[in-house]
Amino acid sequence: KRNFTLYFGSDGVLLSLILFGKYIEQMAAGEANGAIRKLLHLQPRTAAVLVDGAVTEKPVDSIVHGDVVLCRAGERIAVDGTITQGDCAVDESMLTGESLPVDKHAGDKVIGGSLCRAGAAKVTAEGLGKDSVLQQIVAAVRRAQCEKALEILQNSGVKIADLCSLTMKEFEDCGKAITDPLLFARARHCISENERVLQAVSALKAGNLVQLGELLNASHKSLKDDYEVTGIELDTLADTANAQEGCLGARMTGAGFGGCAIALVHKDKIQNFIANVQKKYTETVGHDAGFFACSSGDGVKEITNDL
Repeated sequence: KRNFTLYFGSDGVLLSLILFGKYIEQMAAGEANGAIRKLLHLQPRTAAVLVDGAVTEKPVDSIVHGDVVLCRAGERIAVDGTITQGDCAVDESMLTGESLPVDKHAGDKVIGGSLCRAGAAKVTAEGLGKDSVLQQIVAAVRRAQCEKALEILQNSGVKIADLCSLTMKEFEDCGKAITDPLLFARARHCISENERVLQAVSALKAGNLVQLGELLNASHKSLKDDYEVTGIELDTLADTANAQEGCLGARMTGAGFGGCAIALVHKDKIQNFIANVQKKYTETVGHDAGFFACSSGDGVKEITNDL
């Protein structure tokens, strides 16, 4: 006979350390996601813009490349751009961690969301929307999260080159390998959104606008809950649009965190739709939205000299 000694205590400690490590990893991921949202909230919703020599308060989303934006002491800089006139001390600690303000002069670059501590300057708007530094940070983080989710699936034995190679049914089975809820949500959005696009193509070909509207709504919900790139402006537009008579569906467009939304509305209900959504949006956000009534064309085609 042989005597064996079982060391359950050591096994328990090892398992506890592994689980604790997983917990810390998930906490870190959650904190990083929260930090990104805090960064985006630093960017002002409106800005003082020079229009024909007069100062006009405009929504940041309506600022275009080349607009001259005022940078004033005590205010956050609205957009990425270049100082064309004036001098100021800018606190860029939100990105650099450096607490001391940086002196900025004509020709220097500034980043939207940074704080003007002293002085005043005129800034020519350049980096807007997805081209802004903050938006590029968000895009990089989202991409890294999706790539990490893909790596986990591949390491678990799933033979795929990208997330969109999976169907939602397949993901229900293999997705259990992704134990981090945040990474799971990012992967679920990518896979489900790809599936919705394919379903939308079929719906359009079949002339099924009701289904198309449902897909728009499902897409916005996924962008809000799983990918987390909406915000009060976009959610207000989509939610209010869906509450209107004649609207079949709505979703945000673009990179997120402000920008535009699209709604599928019956042509006879457009004017009431605009009035009602405008009213609710102004009450909730604090400034007006712009509306563009568009109709579908006859498809994409090459532009030639014969046209």
